Amino acid sequence: MKKGDGFLLLRGAVSLAAAFVGMLWAAAQYVGAGRAASEAPPAEETEYKDYAVVCAGPSNVWLAGESGAAAGVTAVGSDGACVLALHGDGSLTCVGVADSASSQVFERRFASLDAARAAGLRPDFGRGLVPDARREAGRGKAVETAEGGGHRVTRWSDGSVTCEGDVQGVPARVRDAVSVGASGLNVWAVSADGGVDAWGGSFFPGGLRFTARGPAACEIVDARVADSGLCLLRARAPAGLLEDDADGDGVPGVEEAFLHGTDPLAKDAGACAPVPAAAGTAFAVEEGAAVRKSTAARAAGSLLRKSLGSGPACYYADASRPDDSGDGLSWGTAKRTIQAAVDIASAGDTVFVTNGVYGEGTRTTPNGLFQNRLVITNGALVKSVNGAAATVIRGSGSEYFDTASAVR
Repeated sequence: MKKGDGFLLLRGAVSLAAAFVGMLWAAAQYVGAGRAASEAPPAEETEYKDYAVVCAGPSNVWLAGESGAAAGVTAVGSDGACVLALHGDGSLTCVGVADSASSQVFERRFASLDAARAAGLRPDFGRGLVPDARREAGRGKAVETAEGGGHRVTRWSDGSVTCEGDVQGVPARVRDAVSVGASGLNVWAVSADGGVDAWGGSFFPGGLRFTARGPAACEIVDARVADSGLCLLRARAPAGLLEDDADGDGVPGVEEAFLHGTDPLAKDAGACAPVPAAAGTAFAVEEGAAVRKSTAARAAGSLLRKSLGSGPACYYADASRPDDSGDGLSWGTAKRTIQAAVDIASAGDTVFVTNGVYGEGTRTTPNGLFQNRLVITNGALVKSVNGAAATVIRGSGSEYFDTASAVR
């Protein structure tokens, strides 16, 4: 052995030992990581529920029944002018139009299908489907065909939809259909993007489209359209998403998800916050000059954002104001009716409504079937300052189906 060879052998042995120890350490880390992964609690799965969402035009959307009743929907159907939601407990919610002249909408709850039939209803949970073995060049084969009162709608294997008979034509926006159906006067199609299109005798030319504008977690899985033009959507969403006032802003979650494209479970700071007006007063419970200064600044800011297009604006409605002559840009110049404030707003703007009973004014819905106190078609968001208990939209009422004292 040459001089220095022993040192080299020793250094090699040390290196091998170090490498072996390193391998043992790496193996221990791998085992430890595997044990930690196996011992980690499984991720919680999101609970989803099916809700009954009623649409009477694009700006009038609500849950059928109380939040608990609206959830757990197993099927949707119709009976002439009414739409029906069957719940998991066997009960039935019926929504319809009581009087075609006044377009009063009523809602009734039955303990069972038998109870509904005893009351004179004829629940139908089908879509009017009939056998159809046709094939067409460029469309493929007929996947579904539904028949109504003198018309027929067909969904083809390429996702296109055609209509024949009394209901002619299909809106150009209808594509990639996943189901179709027909009632006595109308037809509808559910598309792969989660939208529902309805057209026919109860609608203006071009029909209407219903969709959950946000969040993406809300999905429409089925729909029915009654001869009255009422549309019932079976919407699948995380439990609680559409129920009541989930974020405490005075607006039911279903309105936010379907009309305004916001997530009702997320706190929305917004671009502007309401000046907290008290009941029966034009200003907040603060020293008058300070409030006037803040509302003037807010009004100027709203006008600037509107003119520059740099963000949403805020408008205000106060039932204690004498009329709608104010510009609506502050509590001191608030509109008396909510509709007047909504009319000057644009998509993304917020209309804050203070305490009071709002029972004036009438606006026809876009489909021409309903007379409402409030119709929103411009994408504005309406919020109550102090919640639904302090802010009431009172309808005209009627003696039909005990709706004389109905409020929203």
